[in-house]
Amino acid sequence: MSKTLFYNAKVYVEKDTFAQAVYQEDGWIKAVGSNEDVCPLAAEDAEKIDCEGRVLVPGFNDSHMHMCFTGQNMLVPDLSKVKSGKEMVAVIKKYVDENPGINGVFSQSWDQNRWDDPTIPTCKDLDTISTEIPIVLNRSCGHIGVSNSYVLKKLGIDKDHKTWEGGRIDCFEDGTPNGIMAETPNFAARMSVPPITKEQEKKALVMAMEYAAAHGMTSTQSNDMGTIIKDHDYCFEIVDEVFAEGKGLVRYHSQTLVDTPEELKEKVKNPKYYKGTFHDGWFTMGPLKLLKDGSYGGHSALMRRDYDDQPGNRGVENIPDDKMYEMVKIANENGVGCAIHCIGDGALEKVTDCYARVQKELFGNASQNPCRNAIVHCQTMDATLRQKVKDANIQAMYQPVFIRTDMYGLEERIGKAMCYTSNSPKTMRAMGIHVSYGTDSPVEDCNPLVNLYVAVTRKDMAGKPEGGWYPDECEDVQTAVDAYTIESAWAQGMEDVKGRIKPGFYADLTVLDHDIFTCDPMEIKDTLPVLTMCGGKFTYRK
Repeated sequence: MSKTLFYNAKVYVEKDTFAQAVYQEDGWIKAVGSNEDVCPLAAEDAEKIDCEGRVLVPGFNDSHMHMCFTGQNMLVPDLSKVKSGKEMVAVIKKYVDENPGINGVFSQSWDQNRWDDPTIPTCKDLDTISTEIPIVLNRSCGHIGVSNSYVLKKLGIDKDHKTWEGGRIDCFEDGTPNGIMAETPNFAARMSVPPITKEQEKKALVMAMEYAAAHGMTSTQSNDMGTIIKDHDYCFEIVDEVFAEGKGLVRYHSQTLVDTPEELKEKVKNPKYYKGTFHDGWFTMGPLKLLKDGSYGGHSALMRRDYDDQPGNRGVENIPDDKMYEMVKIANENGVGCAIHCIGDGALEKVTDCYARVQKELFGNASQNPCRNAIVHCQTMDATLRQKVKDANIQAMYQPVFIRTDMYGLEERIGKAMCYTSNSPKTMRAMGIHVSYGTDSPVEDCNPLVNLYVAVTRKDMAGKPEGGWYPDECEDVQTAVDAYTIESAWAQGMEDVKGRIKPGFYADLTVLDHDIFTCDPMEIKDTLPVLTMCGGKFTYRK
């Protein structure tokens, strides 16, 4: 049995409430309070840890990311720091040359907005790497990428076949596809790269969990099944085996995507895909995941009017309204919630209307949301749309860390007026909307402390702009921690057992090397755990 006493700590219990000591047995918190009250309760054989005044908070819970994909990205070159498309091509060419016999390359981490020259390479550039294997390089958002001619040929994309439902295929001036694709054809391109082996997949998942635990994470709500790994059974086996082998370090809650209503009708009745609990609560099955639109970076977020910097373009609709409605209804009538990717205001309007319609039909009132339907990202909105989210009682799974990149160029894309009301978690929370935090890793680093820093300051990593970007939405640290812990637990219907340091809750916690509640906010991003515990087990210890 695991027994641990933490004392001389600054224990965050809830807003404006702190304690000194925590005692856990066998993965459950038994007592929280002062040193004098809690220390005598600890068993003689309990490990006793003097926290020396350090902050102890609930373990962080990322409400939307891709844990398997985060690990996969650790196995290929990191393109997040390249300064140009030319440098990106050179990095991948070096990787291919150093790995003879490789059967394909897929990497997702570049961002042209960070380049000196934002020109995206084409298939011709990637062909200089190889024309014998598939090469697909995705922007960090995952919604737009570039492929070599091998992939275009494999997908049957040429001058006479350059349309794809739910997506966009860009072309050279002569009308020939140039390899740059957004949404559904880009997803198909990704799947054209042969998968890594099962053992590599498991290794990648463990690597991602090790990184997450070292940064204070104890739970992930992860969308891998049906997207990153298309075969649901295969993905389930990978996660299941990692936990069965005792290598799982972060609680894994699956957000599972299926492609058709017919497939969904079969899967919602099987706990292996929805609502199941495995490995004593370490592996659980959560909501249906759907994609309504794309991203800002790919100009594929679905907007109600043209992009200011791309007249005639209003983004991409990944799933039509009628299909989305049918799938949401199937899920909800079987007690399964939905988490729908939605960034543009056009997508937000359609998704909100869909949820309200289904909730009224199934539960008698558009504001009744017993399945805890959610909008993942929930970024672009005016005041009227924000009120619609509130009226339908929809939760927002939000990624503050996106701001550090979006602040550069977003006003030129959607206008200052829309920027003022968008990306507004503080206002949404004040309205009574449940707002949880995540990172969408590997779109962004899954480090929770960087995410908290951006939520509190609304600045980039260099501390710019002074005062923060639309600073009225800056959160206080305690509220930001709550969004990452108890609100993320609420998002998965587990707020009674995780997200707080209280008796009867999981012993999921992290001890930090900075007092994030009192330090200069600029120091939050540099804060690291000295230890992380999940279920009474040390998953990281410095």
